[in-house]
Amino acid sequence: MAFDKKLVADTVLTRLIENNGLWQKMNRSFDALVRQGASSVDVPSLAIPTVQTSGTALDNSNRKETHTDTTMVNVPITLYAVPLADELIATYESNGMLLREYLDSAAAALGQKFDELVLAAIMGTTTKSIIAGSTIDWADIVAIKAQMDVLKIPANNRILVVDANLEGDFYKIQEVVTALSYNRAYMENGVPRILGMDVWITALSTTTTNSLAQSKRGIAGVYGPGVASILSRDMDVQSAWDTTNLRTVRDVCSHFGAKLLSNSYAVVKYVA
Repeated sequence: MAFDKKLVADTVLTRLIENNGLWQKMNRSFDALVRQGASSVDVPSLAIPTVQTSGTALDNSNRKETHTDTTMVNVPITLYAVPLADELIATYESNGMLLREYLDSAAAALGQKFDELVLAAIMGTTTKSIIAGSTIDWADIVAIKAQMDVLKIPANNRILVVDANLEGDFYKIQEVVTALSYNRAYMENGVPRILGMDVWITALSTTTTNSLAQSKRGIAGVYGPGVASILSRDMDVQSAWDTTNLRTVRDVCSHFGAKLLSNSYAVVKYVA
């Protein structure tokens, strides 16, 4: 039998992992609060002060108290792990390249998981309603913006999240079609902003539950700073040698939490 040597190419096929970093556009200011051993972070939610036209008694109920009138929003932080096994034969045949690629894939997979958790927090808001027609339309996008305005959400850092399964309907909206027609950059790359909101189209789970506990696809407007996105530990790699199978078992670990800090920070419209 002739000697047969197979080569392992130093490039790999595209990995179909969505890793657009939506979680990094959320409120990242709490990372520094996490201490060793912490399993959650309490975020203070302030009461809204009242404006008076005259002096106020020392014990008047309109006098907001910094402790008593402050509520705490708890953001749990959970351990997530990507299990890998670096087989000795793979190391020999690829000169260690496969392990490096799998570690890159693990990082991308964790990023996708973080985005999924942020989306779940957004779509879990109670500020939601059914769309006006059979498919999403301009009126639904306007309604999302209007409700965010009514809720007094700051005009900056607003994001419009669109389910990729509804992307075809989104780009059929006449106002979007018109924008594409008059702007070459939009035609080439899609609409980046609409009504002051960054447009974010995602294939990850963007479903919400209706009053019958049914899962429905939808679109959402969200205020980025209104979603806590806490990364405590990023890409710790724990290893152990498997003497039976001649491989190094590796767990790529991360410590992450995401939570919508108030239902008023996200508005969802879902398809019937």
